[in-house]
Amino acid sequence: MVRAQLTALQRQLRRLRRPREIGQALSHSTQPLRKALATQAQALVPLGLAIWVAFTLAFALVKLPYVLTVISDPLALGWNLFGTARLAGFPDLSGISAALEVSVLLGGLFWSTRVAGRAAKMDPTARTPRRQAWPMIGFCLLLSLGMLWLLVG
Repeated sequence: MVRAQLTALQRQLRRLRRPREIGQALSHSTQPLRKALATQAQALVPLGLAIWVAFTLAFALVKLPYVLTVISDPLALGWNLFGTARLAGFPDLSGISAALEVSVLLGGLFWSTRVAGRAAKMDPTARTPRRQAWPMIGFCLLLSLGMLWLLVG
């Protein structure tokens, strides 16, 4: 059964000439390429936001003790508004930075996957909407793995 479906799909792909037709055949959709790209591009927004937050965490946690002292004495006049102006022995939070970055990136990937699934379900012409979201989910996964490699190492 599966072999027959596979050979039928291979025959159908041989007849197609343009990449757009190949994508439509694989996703079982008759939606135009421009509209499909516009709906699936929504999934990149949550992932981009998560990547930005993960990048910012790396250097924001290192500067946290300085921020607390500056908030307590903003004009350097010797004030101690919140009791943190002469804060000493603040714990080093750079050790948990990698774990926070990984968790933020995984959360962004999960959010992005859900958005891609919802966007694929909006296509009324698709017979299998989840199948239409697979390329975007794969791209988001590769992007997340690349950023994990860059940020965490």
